[in-house]
Amino acid sequence: MQINQWILGLTAAVMLAACGDDDGGGGASDSDRGGPDALDGVSWSMQQSANGIDFKFGFEFGPDSLKAHNTCTSGGQSLTANVEVPVKYRYNASIAEGGKAGTDACFVEVSAGSFDFELAGDKLIASSGDQVIEFTAAGAHSGLYGDWTATSDGLTLTWSMGDGKIEARATCPGVSDSPSVSVPTDFINYVDVLAADEDVVGDESFSCQLAVMKALMEYRFEGDELVLSFNGQDSRLTVE
Repeated sequence: MQINQWILGLTAAVMLAACGDDDGGGGASDSDRGGPDALDGVSWSMQQSANGIDFKFGFEFGPDSLKAHNTCTSGGQSLTANVEVPVKYRYNASIAEGGKAGTDACFVEVSAGSFDFELAGDKLIASSGDQVIEFTAAGAHSGLYGDWTATSDGLTLTWSMGDGKIEARATCPGVSDSPSVSVPTDFINYVDVLAADEDVVGDESFSCQLAVMKALMEYRFEGDELVLSFNGQDSRLTVE
């Protein structure tokens, strides 16, 4: 017997292949939490039971990797399969209506459209079409959410992201004013599983299997729960 639990993803799926036996077979709001800062340091888990077997799937997210385990329990026996795979944290920001402020001497503008973001150490890489901007953290942040700055030819651009908006501010050389603009923004969090791996423990009489496939998983927080989504279906994990 083998049971597949599909944990959501967008371009692929993370498949947790469960046990087999021989019977057949932050102070921040929820919307402003994302990335390793919000996921790290705890083990997230979900439990299921079928045909007398209990399954407990656990996930530990780190800055560059995801550790997953599946503990299978039946008839007083317990086995645990483990895998570790590399990950990256990505985001999308969708802006329905842009905004602009300032004068010809110094202005700031955030255009309508979609931006993709990737965390790279203390850097945040923003891209939209052929345009790429590299931001540096300008204070505390939770993944994407917080203050980021980019400097070019003496111009400093600061983006503060969170609370359903992007607040952009420009500081220009030789100009005393620092124009700013705020635009409503829809954010989506992703964890990108970069490689597949699997583990099988036990023997023909009782075994436990865990397989993680490459996937770009969407996630969000709802109170104490971590919600992973795939094809419109949610899987809810809690802190162990």
